[in-house]
Amino acid sequence: MSDRVLEEIAALKDEDWALREEAATLLGEFADPRGVTPLVDVLQDEDRAVRDAATAALRKIGQAAVPTLISVLRHPNGNVQEAAVSILKDLADPRALDPLIECLTSLNWVVRMHAARGLGVLGEERAVPSLVPLLVDRVKAVRVEATDALARIGRLALATLVAALRHHEWILRLHACEALGKIGVPMVVLFVPIAWLYLCRFGSPVPVSEIHFRSNPDIIQDELRKLGKLSAAEKRVLAIWVSMAFLWITRSPLTLGSINVPGWSQLLGQYSSYVHDATVSMAMALLLFLMPVPQETLNNGKNQGKIYLMDWETVRHGVPSSPRISTRAVSDCTW
Repeated sequence: MSDRVLEEIAALKDEDWALREEAATLLGEFADPRGVTPLVDVLQDEDRAVRDAATAALRKIGQAAVPTLISVLRHPNGNVQEAAVSILKDLADPRALDPLIECLTSLNWVVRMHAARGLGVLGEERAVPSLVPLLVDRVKAVRVEATDALARIGRLALATLVAALRHHEWILRLHACEALGKIGVPMVVLFVPIAWLYLCRFGSPVPVSEIHFRSNPDIIQDELRKLGKLSAAEKRVLAIWVSMAFLWITRSPLTLGSINVPGWSQLLGQYSSYVHDATVSMAMALLLFLMPVPQETLNNGKNQGKIYLMDWETVRHGVPSSPRISTRAVSDCTW
């Protein structure tokens, strides 16, 4: 009786790259630990499709591959280093904690990026001091992953992040603020409504409903009436802004005490590290250019051709801030 695992291991050395790719894929489906070392060797293959198949196979084999992957983190071949640390970040094995911390000092920025992500998944306090220097890394993707990792570690990183707010490097202070903000999102969602309720209903000696202006007691109601109802165009801009804020908050995993809520960017798999808050901003900005204004919101109701929430003329003339872009575009379309 033939041993399929040994047959596919032998096929990894075939001259035909397609056969090597197929062999690597099958070894992943077999999930046999005997395939680990041959698959790690294939991470040096000259064909990217074969390397990707070997990487996916090692992920499927899982924990049995961890010791071998750790041993090649300092391999002279950059492809091997990047693949090994990429797999380890997904496996979240505690044995990889110290090796991943060491990878944070790698000269290869891809290795540093994946190592930071993996340490965030592990969530160990011991990684915090090594992650903080990456907040000033020369590569933005590394800084973003380090920020997200510290946010995922959560309360265990609070003291270090607060201390980082006094650092002389402004960019480190900036990313420390971002990490603290991501840690604090669940508390904000809970306590802002409570604070509003207390201030408006119980904290003021005078009920809000009894506050009046002597010159015009109904000034607030009058101003609200002047605003009128939201037009269809304004509603669309509002929907885009709310969607953007929601995507910002939920892009990275949220830590709610002992509960970790996964972020939507994780659905992108190996491409998740290329998605940042700026990606969301650009996508929503492009949506403003693509979404038309309903004809009934235009001045005279006559058909004037398609007009969009944002136009290039508005951008070309320049505006000081992104909120003003949308406001001006809507005003041009509706008044």
